[in-house]
Amino acid sequence: MSEPNSIFRTEALEFRARGRETPGGVLRLRPRWLRVFYWLLLALVLAGATLAVIVRAPASSSGPAVVDRRGGTFSALVPAAVAPELPGAGLAYVDLPGGRVRIKVLAARLVQSGISGGGLPAAAQPSILLSGRVTSRLAPRHGSGGAWRLAGQITVVLRGRALGGLLARQFDEMLGGGGGGG
Repeated sequence: MSEPNSIFRTEALEFRARGRETPGGVLRLRPRWLRVFYWLLLALVLAGATLAVIVRAPASSSGPAVVDRRGGTFSALVPAAVAPELPGAGLAYVDLPGGRVRIKVLAARLVQSGISGGGLPAAAQPSILLSGRVTSRLAPRHGSGGAWRLAGQITVVLRGRALGGLLARQFDEMLGGGGGGG
């Protein structure tokens, strides 16, 4: 035992005096698996960071649409929040009861909530009214009987974003930052 006025135990002082040459002393982190695990973990973190920058996540917006079979045109509503990304949008199509048709958007204008027209339901929020023409052929299976207006769902594929940026934005919103638009 140690003396009552000493703040260190005798065993601790003896261990300190012996130094590091004592085998089986304090925990030694030398196993081979630990070194391999460290490098594997580092490689996974670097691969994840690289993929977060390289991989792009597609984004899309959808809303109600009406296709005019006689004129080969369509009208559709999408949320106004996607307005900044519409110019860079790629593919657009309308899903009808009989299948999918490709479309070309020719015009877009902002409409306020509560406004409806062209067979579309009233907008519940500020929206963008898209109009244009159908670029793929309407098959006979589209629609029922002789209906010339077909209701469907438009999908506009917007420009993809880096996965890391999307995750960072979602994390910021979770923390209440709301960090700007985009």
